[in-house]
Amino acid sequence: MSSAIYYAGFDPGSGEATLSLSSADGIEPGASLLSIPSFVADGNASGLLESRSRISSQTLGQVLREDEYVIQYQDQDYYVGKLAIADGTNATNALGDKGRYEGLHSQMLLFALVAALIPETEVELRLVTALPVKLYDKEMRKNVKRNLEGYYRFTANGIERELVVKVGAVIMEGQGVLFHHSDEASEEQAVIDIGERTVDLVALDNAGNPLLRFCGGAVLGVGQVVDELVESIRQTYGRMITPNMAHRVLRAYAHDETLPVIKVNNVPRG
Repeated sequence: MSSAIYYAGFDPGSGEATLSLSSADGIEPGASLLSIPSFVADGNASGLLESRSRISSQTLGQVLREDEYVIQYQDQDYYVGKLAIADGTNATNALGDKGRYEGLHSQMLLFALVAALIPETEVELRLVTALPVKLYDKEMRKNVKRNLEGYYRFTANGIERELVVKVGAVIMEGQGVLFHHSDEASEEQAVIDIGERTVDLVALDNAGNPLLRFCGGAVLGVGQVVDELVESIRQTYGRMITPNMAHRVLRAYAHDETLPVIKVNNVPRG
């Protein structure tokens, strides 16, 4: 039996993967929501520990930064998130590959998020996840559920963990928003889900069933804006910023906050 049970919503997005938690015992976790870059790469845990250790007694968890994740699973080492981008081999966010939802990629993202958010090392996760509208069919839903559901033993940042995943539902991206914020007086409702690389339109009837003729998706998202910003700064100032910095700029702009300072040759640029 698992020592802790959590309800969870999992989104293995192409730009960022997100896990949202709610404790089954009513005692909410200290942090209940986390997003990380959706990159997974081949890693080398022992090599990373050796290169970063300052003293021989240091552990893997001690040399890793707060937002770095090393997953050891089935005799393989994987880097997840920022560490995958910075130091991994064959790093990928599996953009455009539908297999990202029904294979190892989404498992590694889920393991990293669970390890980052949940202090207990023996956990049962009762999970809901979603698919883009274009991939939402009976076969894909079945494959995604089969891929995530089960019992797992893995090591995250040097700590051994046991995880039981029970998948309650695989829904359309955006459908969950309508479940929680729907207007019961309306017969038909819709939501636009703007993701990193795709936009999905989901419409439901008053019973919560998808109105398929009104559901659709397009390859268009925040990531294209990020690409344009990165390229514009490169052409104007000769500086290649990271996608993470571009996201910071866009978030600050959207919330009318002070924009992050970007330096070129140690000189701030406006």
